[in-house]
Amino acid sequence: MDTNALDINQASVLNGLIEVLKDGVLDFNDAAGDAHDPELKRVFNTLAEEYAHRSQELQLAALDLGIHAEADGTMAGAMRRSSAYLKAHLGRLSDDDILAECERAEDAANMRFSEALTSNLPAEVRTLIGRQHAEIVGDRDRIKMLKAGYAARGTH
Repeated sequence: MDTNALDINQASVLNGLIEVLKDGVLDFNDAAGDAHDPELKRVFNTLAEEYAHRSQELQLAALDLGIHAEADGTMAGAMRRSSAYLKAHLGRLSDDDILAECERAEDAANMRFSEALTSNLPAEVRTLIGRQHAEIVGDRDRIKMLKAGYAARGTH
């Protein structure tokens, strides 16, 4: 594989991850705004900040490789947020629903990061992606525990 093709693949992988992280920032900010429980609002705001930090880290790693990072999230993320926005503003989005939307977003991020770890990237970038992937898995597990707690209490 020539160096130019490798650079294009690296750019594609890194830009894809940055877009997913930016989706996460937007998703968690929306979730914080729509959540009814003040504790959930706090959790979602914290997750949005963590996703923003991860995005910045990957953007810097991309720049170190000479790759321009994309500025927007994904189309799928925008569609998911639009659906959640409509439900929330029609009064049909409970905290359970918000947690379910966040869980779907976390699953998507987990999948993209898992795929990226199999890509041909420099070792230091793979190490960064591996650390961020582990953090995302932890975030997803936290969302699942919160969701299970809400289900057990019958809280809507």
